[in-house]
Amino acid sequence: MDLSIIIVNWKSAKLIRDCVATIRRYTSGITYEVIVVDNASPDDSLRVLKQIAGIQVIASACNLGFGGANNLGVQRSCGRVVLFLNPDTILVSRAIEQMLNCVDSDSFAGAVGCRLLNSDLSPQTECVQPFPTILNQLLDNEWIKSLFPRARLWGQNEPHGSAESTPFHVEALSGACVMVPRTILEMVGGFSAGYFMYGEDIDLCYKIRKAGWKIYQVPQATIVHYGGRSTDQCDDNAFRDVAMRESVYRFLLHTRGTLYATGYRLAMTCAALVRVVLLVIARTLVIGRQKRPRLTFTFTRWLRVLRWSVGLESWASLLSDSRGTQYNRITI
Repeated sequence: MDLSIIIVNWKSAKLIRDCVATIRRYTSGITYEVIVVDNASPDDSLRVLKQIAGIQVIASACNLGFGGANNLGVQRSCGRVVLFLNPDTILVSRAIEQMLNCVDSDSFAGAVGCRLLNSDLSPQTECVQPFPTILNQLLDNEWIKSLFPRARLWGQNEPHGSAESTPFHVEALSGACVMVPRTILEMVGGFSAGYFMYGEDIDLCYKIRKAGWKIYQVPQATIVHYGGRSTDQCDDNAFRDVAMRESVYRFLLHTRGTLYATGYRLAMTCAALVRVVLLVIARTLVIGRQKRPRLTFTFTRWLRVLRWSVGLESWASLLSDSRGTQYNRITI
């Protein structure tokens, strides 16, 4: 079989129905299977998934997290290439075939991704990611990215004036859509168990590159990614802010050592403290009542980041449980 498509579900079964329908519409000429791993969803996901014809459903007894559930799917799959795909995606082109062509045509291709689009078909900057550093994490802002969209700081190595049909090297890909040959997955050990949510894709790409393979984006392959719709059902924004930074900290700890990871945490403390103070001042000075709820919302998010940076969000450390069972006991 050419391809195994693995989708992890957490209360997103209705989204998966649309995703699978577009896979069938835009994918032909290759043999493939679709495997959905349900991460112990507490809703009626299993009932809905079983009504989708032609897919294999694996019901996990507990929430294994994103990486753990994908690893389970890989174990039950048989394709020579594996595509990890988010449930909140739909195909609008023959993207899967185009990515598979890239894998088959380049013997150095270790992982291949596509361009991710918002629902209005505007590009998502998150489809290509850099390996985290203190600097790029401090400057991780959409406004700054819009000023310097092709900066190497964001992990893109696309040359100016490159042909839109030419795959180009990147540092890392979003886990929303990443294709990896099975032999390489087996070589690097799949997704690391130390990440429950967020950071698994960065870590996987890091291991692939460290093993000597290249990471590509295929620009003409496009997929719409609604971005966070599945996680919004179970997590608030403050949870994501803390969980993402915990994952970055863990990645830096493993790849750059304790001193650098501690420096990152201190940098986040300073950045969060500055934002909290500015937001307090802005909320005090703002006249229009309509802006105050938004300022309060942003203040709450950065306050949680500040609390995490000084060790007051103790639940975040539970995300490192390799079995994924701790997640159901986390109170946020």
